[in-house]
Amino acid sequence: MLGTYSDNNNDTVWYVYDSSSSTFTTVNDPAGIYGSSVSGINNSGEIAGTFFDTSGWHAFTANRSQPDALSVTVAVADNSGALLYDAGQIGASLTLTPAQLAGLQVTAPSTFSGTQIALDVTASATDTASGNTASTTQVMHVARPPDAAVLWNETTLNAIATDADPPTVASRALAMESLAVYDALSGIQGMHGYLVSMSAPSGASPDAAVAAAADAILDYLYPAQAKSFDAQLAADLAVIPDGQSKTDGVVFGIAVAERIIALRTNDGSNINTTDLGGTGVGVWQPTPPSYAPGLDPQWANVEPFALTSSGQFLPPPPPALDSQQYAQDVNLTESLGAADSTTRTAQETAIAKFWNDQGGTYTPPGQWNSIADTVAQQQGDSLAQDALLLAELNVAEADAGIAAWNSKYTYNA
Repeated sequence: MLGTYSDNNNDTVWYVYDSSSSTFTTVNDPAGIYGSSVSGINNSGEIAGTFFDTSGWHAFTANRSQPDALSVTVAVADNSGALLYDAGQIGASLTLTPAQLAGLQVTAPSTFSGTQIALDVTASATDTASGNTASTTQVMHVARPPDAAVLWNETTLNAIATDADPPTVASRALAMESLAVYDALSGIQGMHGYLVSMSAPSGASPDAAVAAAADAILDYLYPAQAKSFDAQLAADLAVIPDGQSKTDGVVFGIAVAERIIALRTNDGSNINTTDLGGTGVGVWQPTPPSYAPGLDPQWANVEPFALTSSGQFLPPPPPALDSQQYAQDVNLTESLGAADSTTRTAQETAIAKFWNDQGGTYTPPGQWNSIADTVAQQQGDSLAQDALLLAELNVAEADAGIAAWNSKYTYNA
């Protein structure tokens, strides 16, 4: 905001005020201001503060006035040097009205290969009536927008939270979605997929294929949220030029997704079984406060994505009830798990709360995906790299969950 106040010499001092940080910069002071301090906004909406000159500190109330125009000069560079955006070189001057400035957005182009763009922004405001001009400079950073693999992974995480999925169902959904993305992209690159190996038409759009494949999987898994997924698909496709490449990408992505759905339809995840526990010593029993039955007992026999069977890596059984090891394990659990534990550290408490993902969250498998998405953005990964990263992560997590459930229900302890 550009405005003025009168100092002790009755000189008009122009200022630039940033309301978000309450920073106040004086310019064009004929008498030579030594310093100014904004103390707040008064009831009339005026900026109140003090300024300092040779005779000391003086209170003032600034008269706010809007500039006629604002010229914003943006210089952008990363470690590769100057960057061109569309047809114009960044570094040119843009002249905006104050109203236009409020809606100004700066985004990195999707083709940018770095992790973020540094922006040196200089804004100059001029009041035509008085001829006074004020300037301020700020350094901004704009992150590269997420690629289609990360974007649709984030969409899957939100779908999981909205549906209040348990971690078992969440891990399967993440594996199916990320494999659809990876296998569709592999087909376009002329590589073998993981679950599905299909050859894409020459020139098919990778972004269109990824978006269409992910959308088809999510429409199948979460039909109640299909309207939201389809809206995102439409937005993604809107920025891809119309033509055969786009059409082929969409058709190919859907075809890959449909093959994956067919392969996983009868994987055992939808078998309706109930485990109410037992009453014997050492046998699992429902616990307070809800005394709920065992979670998804059918998951012990779900078809894995990579393992040869759900019991391929079955661990040894728990220690005998009368063994020293069992007693030590129980005592440790009670000591660390007590609400008023004196042995659990603050860090351990924070870790436990972080991973205590109940319904309505990303769940633990989803948390690892969120972490992977963040790292991928920080590293500036390519679309192919992110597709591989998320496919490997989610196949491992899905099979880890299946193996863990197989162990739980094998020993029922």
